[in-house]
Amino acid sequence: MTRMPAPPAEPVSDPTGATVSGFAAGPVDDTSTVVEVATVAADTLRASVRISGPLAGPACSILLCVLGAHLRAGRHYLRVDVSGASGVASEALAALVAMHQQVAASGGMLIFENAGPRVLDAVRDATLFVRAAG
Repeated sequence: MTRMPAPPAEPVSDPTGATVSGFAAGPVDDTSTVVEVATVAADTLRASVRISGPLAGPACSILLCVLGAHLRAGRHYLRVDVSGASGVASEALAALVAMHQQVAASGGMLIFENAGPRVLDAVRDATLFVRAAG
């Protein structure tokens, strides 16, 4: 699990072996300064990741790095619990669409789960796979 104030001063690592450094926070209408991205379950084919905080800048960079590490490890079925995400910045959507295409090209699937109304609308508009909360 990676937990830090945004933006980080030092590189950070995830248990998957991914390392992220040198990114800046993007504007999101949220006062949260702490982001958390954690791998909550994984096996040889699948991984479940949870994110909390605004899905922008640091959180998006860490999420993409963690998902990329799972993909390189052969886990092609990726689920992201976004119930703790408080919003999605527009620049994050482009990066998530690119990751979605990369996962699909590998024969896998990237699904965003437990999305609240703000996240649900943004992710659906970007034509990504998403399941509503509740």
